[in-house]
Amino acid sequence: MAHTVFMCVCVCVCVLNSSFCFSSVANPVLSGCQILYWNDTDLVNAQLDLPMKYYLGNLSEPIAVGARADSSGTTGIMTACLSAFYPPWTESFPASFAMWAGNTNANVSARAASLHLISQNFGVAGFVAVTPYALAYIAFPTIAKENIFHLADMINQNGDRVSAYPPNLAAGLTNPTFNSDLVTAQLIDSPAAGVWPIGGPTYVILRTGTGSTLPCTSQRELLLFWKWTITDPVAQARLSFDGYSTLGPAAHALVMNRLEAITCIDDGLSILANHSLVQHVPTAGMIGLLSAAEILGGIALIGIIAYLVLDWQKIPPPALFFFIAMLFGAVLNYISVGWFYLVPTHSYICQLRQWFVAIGFSVMFAAIFVRAFQIQSIILLSKSSKILSSKTRQVKSLIRLIGTFSIIVAVQLVLLIIWTSVDPWVPVHHQVDDLRATYTYICSSNNNWLWFGLEIAYYGILLVFGFIVVYRSWDLKHLVIESKYLAISVYNSAVIMIIVIILFATLPSNDNLVFYISAAAIGFLTTFSVIAFIGPKLLRISGSGSTSTGASEMSTSTHNTRRSKSKGSASLV
Repeated sequence: MAHTVFMCVCVCVCVLNSSFCFSSVANPVLSGCQILYWNDTDLVNAQLDLPMKYYLGNLSEPIAVGARADSSGTTGIMTACLSAFYPPWTESFPASFAMWAGNTNANVSARAASLHLISQNFGVAGFVAVTPYALAYIAFPTIAKENIFHLADMINQNGDRVSAYPPNLAAGLTNPTFNSDLVTAQLIDSPAAGVWPIGGPTYVILRTGTGSTLPCTSQRELLLFWKWTITDPVAQARLSFDGYSTLGPAAHALVMNRLEAITCIDDGLSILANHSLVQHVPTAGMIGLLSAAEILGGIALIGIIAYLVLDWQKIPPPALFFFIAMLFGAVLNYISVGWFYLVPTHSYICQLRQWFVAIGFSVMFAAIFVRAFQIQSIILLSKSSKILSSKTRQVKSLIRLIGTFSIIVAVQLVLLIIWTSVDPWVPVHHQVDDLRATYTYICSSNNNWLWFGLEIAYYGILLVFGFIVVYRSWDLKHLVIESKYLAISVYNSAVIMIIVIILFATLPSNDNLVFYISAAAIGFLTTFSVIAFIGPKLLRISGSGSTSTGASEMSTSTHNTRRSKSKGSASLV
């Protein structure tokens, strides 16, 4: 059992007006029916207002006292208060006339034949409304919105005159503690200033463990409702409007601890424990995108392998290194799409996403970078009168290519190592709903945009160099055919990067969106880059069959061919 809110128990009277007053200090009101008439001296002397004192002094009518006929918490609160106000009261009404008394009606009938017994709070309210000179106790929420009743004020233990109003009860809620499953607090005859002296808790009974027939999911929904009831400001405002006094932060914490201790019989876990929402749905859409990316990736990879197998003997070492690097980077990128599909419930998923996609693109971009550097060298060579032997130039070109490639990839590795060591990319709770105790997972670092900014700068520098090379070599695309496809690849990479940055900066972050954007960007950019470089070569090989590597790597005009022959034997690849 857990308490939700507290309520005042007020005294309704059918007399002149609401200035009527009772004293809680040694005033035996209802004490064994010792006060039977409205003009009783003790009752008249308790009045603070002269008009009411005069009115009651001349009112010789008997008091029609109403009481609950059924066992009720309201009766338990009222009788406990009367016992506190006037200990001899219990001699006429023993403790059995209380909250959980099973034979309350018999006790009341035997000891107070003069009481009018009515069932339910609404029945008591109706009795007071139609019975002249009636007096009864009732839960305040029952008549909170009614204006036909006069509620008696009370003189509390501190000597203050207080009205039956929920905030006046809340002022006396001090030091709530757990006693078994109940919250207890000083709510009866409180000595604090300005406190209404009659009050008690409302409660909700929750069957737990084997006593519950509800599945754990249904139990969770019920507990979430009560959590909302006692913690949400809107619910608390509504309860106050309906005439209840809220528990207050200290009692709220005790009740929530009790609710959170309720476990599911199936797994023994707290029913109210935070639950992660199902992510990456609808599954069909994600699987479709994942499958499309992997199928296209497979086709692209097969194209690279086919080209290497068909023409590997004719491919110069620098070009061979370029295509192998492209193949390796593409494989890493396609694998990273699979890691983005997994919900990041563990740190290794986030870090494998990070490392695979970062290294994959750094390898691909580094390969394109050094290939662009080669094209730049070809342009310079075409303008130079100094010609190296083909073998010597290819060896030096390969060494320079591998060195430059290694430096570019090393920069990315250093950045990843620092990022992972200083501010790792790990799963964090996202879209947390405190009310429903749910959350989602997303990969994040403390300084996301710092690290992403460094990554953007890294790839941006490579793309800028690519643009420069494309610009300088565009007029020579008849000499070096790959420069055209390099231009297309650089352009697509820049556009995709800008789109991805805009999407992540403007759209609300969640891991579903991260997958869709990442899978589409990685799959498209990787596949198109591979096809742009390999597709034309496969078409030429399949179309000519005997096409030489020199013809596949470059197109040389008749004038340039004659120029090469006049200066020596040297290929420009």
